[in-house]
Amino acid sequence: MFQQLQLRGLTLPGRILRAATFENMAEPDGKPGKGHAALYVRLALGGAGTIITGFAYTSLQGRAAQRFQAGIDAEDKVEAWKRVIGRVKQANPETKIILQMAHTGRQTISAVTGRPVVGAGPVRCTYFLSTVRTLTEPEAAAIVREFGRAVARAARAGFDAVQIHAAHGYLIHQFLSPHTNRRKDRYGDDPLLFLKEVLTELVRELDRHSVRLQCEGGNFQLKAFRMDLEQLLRQLLHNAIEASENREHPQVLVRLRDQGEHLQVEVRDNGTGIKEEIRERIFEPFFTTKPVGRGLGLGLSIASQIARLHKGSLVLDSSSSEGSCFVLRLPRSLEAE
Repeated sequence: MFQQLQLRGLTLPGRILRAATFENMAEPDGKPGKGHAALYVRLALGGAGTIITGFAYTSLQGRAAQRFQAGIDAEDKVEAWKRVIGRVKQANPETKIILQMAHTGRQTISAVTGRPVVGAGPVRCTYFLSTVRTLTEPEAAAIVREFGRAVARAARAGFDAVQIHAAHGYLIHQFLSPHTNRRKDRYGDDPLLFLKEVLTELVRELDRHSVRLQCEGGNFQLKAFRMDLEQLLRQLLHNAIEASENREHPQVLVRLRDQGEHLQVEVRDNGTGIKEEIRERIFEPFFTTKPVGRGLGLGLSIASQIARLHKGSLVLDSSSSEGSCFVLRLPRSLEAE
């Protein structure tokens, strides 16, 4: 139960998983709030190695009738989710957080969404009783692209993965079901087509926004305190990925160099770089250039302290012409002072 579970591209810390359950805790505008953070922190500390959020809407038209559903439909949601995820990772860095995304289709009401109710076909939901307008092919394609933009936001927010809600009568399920999908076009010929297009768009969007992580160097052995080394390297990689995420082709390069009695690790990104006037302060405790709520300014300070405690060093390579390059030097045999 407590053994790691290796998935493609994701390792879950254990087999205890909190399945997606609607929280009804968001702000009226769909931003996740303090309630989400408090709930997820309790779950993380209580032994849930993986947390799947309640379903988040990908567009206002696809939000549910419940008025306190969280969304991932706009950029302002990214910052709100970052704060929630930051709280959870601070409480338990090993916890994986997965965002469930959905478009409700016919299962909503215009009084909440402010938009016409749409679906795979005109069949009304017997619970909501809304008049349903059948999506045209171009409109269906536009919703597919909305899913793509939503997964890109989820990645920028820091989610470890996403889960696509294709059940419970929501829009994807409406295309899958012969009860609601009575179309005479290509979506009717292949009921799986809409789902396949959504998944294809998600992969394409993630590829477009993914960070290229390139490692160079041989195989080196290093005696180290595992938790300290993990924290140090995780901080450097996190900073590099965050710094380059807005580039058209974000890239992080990790290079290992054999320096005899020392091992040198260089972590380089192609972000905007660090301004010269603040370079001397970046290792100071609580120094940050991020907006309020985005960080405490302790990451690099702690990373530098860990390096020093293990008779090593962490410096910013000022000769880097593009982005930032942090250089970590550690002795091959580490002993904390």
